[in-house]
Formats: sequence, C-alpha cells, structure tokens
Amino acid sequence: MSDQLALLEGRGLTIPDRAAAQMSLRHIGYYRLSAYMRPFQSTDRTHKFHAGTTFDQIATLYSFDRKLRVIFLDAIDRIEVAIRSALTESLGIKHGSHWFLDPKHFAASTNHAELLQKLKDEIGHSDPRKRAVHIAHYYESYDVPDMPPSWMIVEAISFGSLANLVRNLNLANSKSVAWLIGLQEPALKSWCLSLSYLRNLCAHHSRIWNRVYTLKPTTIRQYDDELNPNDRTYAQAVSLKIMLNKCSGPSNWTQRLKDLIDEFPDTPIDKMGFPQDWKTRTIWKS
Repeated sequence: MSDQLALLEGRGLTIPDRAAAQMSLRHIGYYRLSAYMRPFQSTDRTHKFHAGTTFDQIATLYSFDRKLRVIFLDAIDRIEVAIRSALTESLGIKHGSHWFLDPKHFAASTNHAELLQKLKDEIGHSDPRKRAVHIAHYYESYDVPDMPPSWMIVEAISFGSLANLVRNLNLANSKSVAWLIGLQEPALKSWCLSLSYLRNLCAHHSRIWNRVYTLKPTTIRQYDDELNPNDRTYAQAVSLKIMLNKCSGPSNWTQRLKDLIDEFPDTPIDKMGFPQDWKTRTIWKS
C-alpha cells in the first residue's frame, strides 16, 4: 500500500489522510479505484494528476457510483419481476403451460433445440443439485412433460436467460408481452437485453459512471430526445424510469436518484450523459 500511495503522490495526488487512503486501497483495490482517477489525470503516459486533486475526490466519486448502482438495481428488480409476470400471463394462459416446447412460438431464426438445452441447463434438468425447490418438486412428482411448466421456469432462470427468451419470441408473442408491459415490441426486446447487461454490471460492482455501453436501449420516437445518445448512463436511467412508470406501483425511485445527485454536487454528471437541466424535464417530473 505504501508503494501505491507513493506512486500516486509522485503523480501529483494530494493525500490528506494516509490511513484512510490505505484502507480504501486495501478494501477496494488500486485497480478498481484507478478507473475513478482517470478524469483527474492527464491523458499522456505520465498520468499526472491535475493540480489540487485529492484522494478524497476519487473516493467520493467511487462512493457515488456505488450508491448509484444500488438505486439502479432497485429499479431493475421491480422491472424484472414485471417482465417475468407478463411472460407468464400473456403466453402461459394463452398457449398453455408448456408453450415454450413448441418451436412455432419463436422466431424462425431461433435455434429452438439450443434454446431448450440452455433452459434445461439452468434449471438443473440433468443435475438435481442445481434445482430450486419448486423445480425439484416438479421432477419428483411428474414425468411428463419432461420439463416444468413455463411459470416455474420463468421464475427459475436468470434475467439474462429471460431476456434471451423474450428476444427469440415470434412477433405475435412478443407483442403480447410488450402490451402488458406498456412498451412497443422492438423496445421490449432491446430494453430487456440492455437492462440485463446493466444488471450484471451493477451486481458485479462494475463502474457505471462515465461508462460507454455496448448493449444500449433502442430509441423510441416518444422519448427520442431523452435517449440520444443511447450509449451513456443517462439513457439507461431514462429506460428504467419509463419502465417503472409503466409496470411498477408508486415509488420514490425518481426522488432517490435526484437526492443522490444532490448529495454529490461535484460529480460531473455530464460524463454520464446527464443534461444539466435533466431534473426539470417532463419525464422526471412524474
């Protein structure tokens, strides 16, 4: 730790509390924190810090990002549950308990055998050790069909697998699910994938401040101004807000987001794609 502190000081970083800085390096790690140092450093090979930069500024930015991930995960949790429910309600009731076993319910480009195998692997079809309690009960009680009903599977698979299931639905089925969620069909498929990606980033403590996303929510005409560009954290926040408005009950999520940004007034929110007037925009008033 002393060597790392010396390296940072040699690059011009001010470290008012060496004990606190050592604790951060020990429990967070130099490499993880280094991502939050970049805005305060020169872009050349020296990585010199801008004059007056302190270790506390870096630690504060890290703390902001950590709290933002928590707020995002709360929204994703609500949306994920709503998507699982919509899938069951729209297709389970319409097509029966084991609709997913029939290839006709998926797009022609779908490798149905591969999709089923992935579902089997995830629910522990051939490995009882992987089975959730409700899945184990099915296999102990029934032999036919050889997989549990859709509403059991939908609750047992990861959000990534759920998004993949939605992405492979045929047009009629994906429209049915989208209608229950309150989205246009193309947005449902795109946003499920981008939210799955966002969830993984948050759950694995990855940086979402100043991130450029490879999986991003497609733009929709009604919110074109809010979703362009769509590869920054602001667009992710907008998609969360829209989906919460459509498929979640009353919550204080928007206020929590505003309060967090107010709590960290020195955070450069433009690095996340947030416009300076974002709080006054219509989407954030409801």
